[in-house]
Amino acid sequence: MRKATQSYMCATGHKIHKSHGKDHKKYRGELTFMEQKTTRNSQTRNGETSQDLEIFDVSNESLYCEPMKSNDTYIETFDLLEAGSNAEILSEDNQLIIDALNDMHNGVLNMILPKLMTSQTARSLMSEAAQNEWVIILGHTDGKDFLLNEDDKTIIINDHNLNNDAITRSHYFTNTILLSIVRALRDLNHEFRLGSLDEIFAPENLIIIERMRAADLDVISMLIAWELRIQNYNHLWRHILGSEKSDLAMHFSNMLERTITDKDSQSLLNKALSSTFAQWFSSEERIHLCDHETLEYMDEILLSSQTSNPFGNKILTIYDIETVSYLTNGTCYLQNNACDILNDPFYTGMNDEMNHYHLMHILHDTKVTYVQNVPFSNAELAMRIFPDGMMTPDYEQEEEII
Repeated sequence: MRKATQSYMCATGHKIHKSHGKDHKKYRGELTFMEQKTTRNSQTRNGETSQDLEIFDVSNESLYCEPMKSNDTYIETFDLLEAGSNAEILSEDNQLIIDALNDMHNGVLNMILPKLMTSQTARSLMSEAAQNEWVIILGHTDGKDFLLNEDDKTIIINDHNLNNDAITRSHYFTNTILLSIVRALRDLNHEFRLGSLDEIFAPENLIIIERMRAADLDVISMLIAWELRIQNYNHLWRHILGSEKSDLAMHFSNMLERTITDKDSQSLLNKALSSTFAQWFSSEERIHLCDHETLEYMDEILLSSQTSNPFGNKILTIYDIETVSYLTNGTCYLQNNACDILNDPFYTGMNDEMNHYHLMHILHDTKVTYVQNVPFSNAELAMRIFPDGMMTPDYEQEEEII
């Protein structure tokens, strides 16, 4: 699949998205917020039964979106204001999901996961991960926000070298880990729906789809943080406002309040999400970091591959962009914007000179065959000069004489 994201995309912050490890198909992760100025407001949206969002004005100043009751057991929450609070009343189904994801019964996760269950979007993503037998643990991630270990079906969240007691005493690290979990769950949801992007898309298109993926992680992070805020857990929203992603949070909330006259709640939410998606691209630093991490990831794939071009050849389409933005209730918030996004240099252009040269180098490497560090445009010619990848007979004879 892929590796970490910047966030850090690879981003992660984002991913930006990328996992890291010797085997590029085994791990995926994200850089931390403090290292590489990455971002980490992640959110998740995917699940079985989705629920509509009812938008209404509680006061004359702010707009809230509240999950409506459905056939599923409605989650009642009480004191969620304290980071160490564990007063949530969970349904039996919700508790089963938490137990499946936290099979190591980690105390920090026992505190955080019930809070996430109060977000309908996060609950759907958690349910999907649990159904596919993935588990969440805290551990060392070499500076990444998280790692996805496909072999063990394990989401490894960066514990920042802190023990459980230290994490629970800190609102900052509690919410940092919470965001990492959200981002990891959404990234895993992307893996389920999109597959291994590096095996599907050509390198120049992989760059673009990774940007879309990184931006979506931050957009969904805003959505989940907003849903938690509606359920009286304000710490995550405040945490985002104090981060480098504060522009996205303010843009998201402003869009909801500005379009208060819209009677269609889902349409209103989609407008806010798509506008926040566009806001992500207003930062060239975010784009450059995301591209850099994606290019580094492609270098790792080339180094570990036995073929000259391990990437796919698919060209990015409108459908691919729409697929990235599918919510857990089945709606697509970029459905009306995908065509413009695909043809707008604001989203697809590459203005960073170093990243451009890096991409050109990768494209060159995919078109040649290296034998003994010598590039050949013709693989058959390379094998004639270096049979079985060995040096020429003349060189071997010289070695024997010496």
